[in-house]
Parts: sequence; C-alpha cells; structure tokens
Amino acid sequence: MKFNKTPKTEEKEKHRHKSIRFSCIIEECVTNELAYNRYNASSLSGIIVTLCKVLTEDPTPLQKRALSYFRRNPVFNLLNDIEDVLDVKVVERYFEIFSDLFFFSSLKEHCEVNMSERQAVDVGHPGHCSPVRIERPRVSLQLAGMALQGHEHQEGVRITLYRRDMDSRSRQERLTMYLGTMLHEMVHAFLNLWACHSRKCRARSFEKIGEFDHGVAWQEIAHAVETAANSAELNLGLSLRRKSMLLSEVVKSKMELSEAIVLSEWGMDYAEVERELRSKKRSRHGEDVEERGRSRYRSRGNVDENAQAHEN
Repeated sequence: MKFNKTPKTEEKEKHRHKSIRFSCIIEECVTNELAYNRYNASSLSGIIVTLCKVLTEDPTPLQKRALSYFRRNPVFNLLNDIEDVLDVKVVERYFEIFSDLFFFSSLKEHCEVNMSERQAVDVGHPGHCSPVRIERPRVSLQLAGMALQGHEHQEGVRITLYRRDMDSRSRQERLTMYLGTMLHEMVHAFLNLWACHSRKCRARSFEKIGEFDHGVAWQEIAHAVETAANSAELNLGLSLRRKSMLLSEVVKSKMELSEAIVLSEWGMDYAEVERELRSKKRSRHGEDVEERGRSRYRSRGNVDENAQAHEN
C-alpha cells in the first residue's frame, strides 16, 4: 500500500543532510559526488578546519602536490616585481591553489573569478560573490576513438574583485589585498554551494551561516584558511577582515554577542570586540537618527509643497 507524502514528510526528506567522509577527501573521490546545498554548515566548517590543520602537519596527497607546485612556480612569489604578469593571471593561479589546499578542490569546477575594471573605492567594497550558471564542456559521445564534445550548465558562483590600484603602493601590496578578498569570497562560495539553506537550518542563523553570511560557520572557516595562508608553508600575510565582518553581522542582525561563542578560538579578544561593538552600535544609532530626521524633513517639505500648490 502506497501512502501519499504529507508536506511535513516531504520537508523532512528534503532537509536530510548528506555527509562527507574525510577518508574520501584524502582519496580524492568525493568532488564529483558533491550535491548542491545538502550539507550541514557546521559539518562543512569542521572539515575545512581539519584540512587546514593537516596542511601544516601531515598534508593530504592533493595538498602535497599543490604545495610542490606553489614552491616551484615563480608566479606565486609576490615579492617578484614581475609587472608583465597581469594581476588577473596571478589571481587565477592562486584561486586554483587555494581550492586545492583549503577546499579539497571543490570550487574549481563550480566557481569563476572576474576582475572588474571598477575601483573598490568607488564601489564601496572590495569584492562579492553571486550565483551564476556556469557552462562546462563535457564528452557526450565517444566513437571510433573520437570524442564528441558538448556543453552542460551547472550551478556555480562568480567571485568579482574590484580594482585596488588606488589603495596600494606596490604590486605586492595590491596583490595581497586581492588575494585576501578572494579567499574571503571563496569561503562564501563554498558555503553558498554546499551548505544547506533550508528554513530549519536558517532558524539559528548566526550559529551557522549568519543572516548576512558572516556567522559562526563562515568565521570558523575564515579563521582556519587565513591561519593556514599565513603559516610558514605559504607566508602570504593575508587578511580576511574577520573581526570587522563579525561586528557588522552582529550590528546589522540586531543581536547580542553571546559569551558562549569563544572568540579566542578565532584569535579575537572578547573585551576588545565588545568595546568596538558598543562603538559601532552608537555610530549606527546616530546614523539611523540622522536618517529619520532627513526623512521627516523630506516628508514635511512634500506636505508644504502640496499645500502651496493647493493654495495656488
């Protein structure tokens, strides 16, 4: 006898998370089997934290190959004043190496990086990521030793970086800014692609992805990859702007920072964050009051204009 599924049953089945075994990551047999938005955000962050830890202790085979390539190829040396190598080429190479080192190569086929001609100072932020449909070539038929290729579209993310020419004094400083922003956005891309975004998972938003995407899962991954990028193995000196993103998330979400969140594990001092948070909230409150005043003034102006028009 077959029963019709109720909406609650369908929601429960739809929300069931898949899992990723770390042994499959080591054996490099997991990437092609990943399912979009089917994994618990906390579980994903735990995997990346572990990967970043083994990178500095006992790298996986994929990480060993990536580290070897990183050390051999001069394009990764930011101290080299190679002005004939375009910034975008350096950034693209680093995207591939970061995907292998930190994200078990799970972003390469699902993410593209775009260098905008617009300046970050004009846009108001250094970069962002957005969902896109990515076209990829695929072998559709093999006949008599010949491969006939077609194309397929898949879910993906585009990372856009804005120019930093006006913010930097040297090539190294400029590229370091680009790479910090790109790695920041790669964390977003990873969670956007693979983390579950169901209503149930978003219910305790900050404890996972966050209402504005800089919650606990993002912070844990960002801290892990930033620490690994700045370790002796890579020594890149990158900043993912983690503290400013935490402050922004808390203020914009209108939440209180819980002492249950151990900020020291993210390399932050609780008292310092609380102090900056109070300052930011006061500043935000002042801006809101000023905006409400302007709105009332505009509304009063419209009323006066309408009254004058009526009298005329």
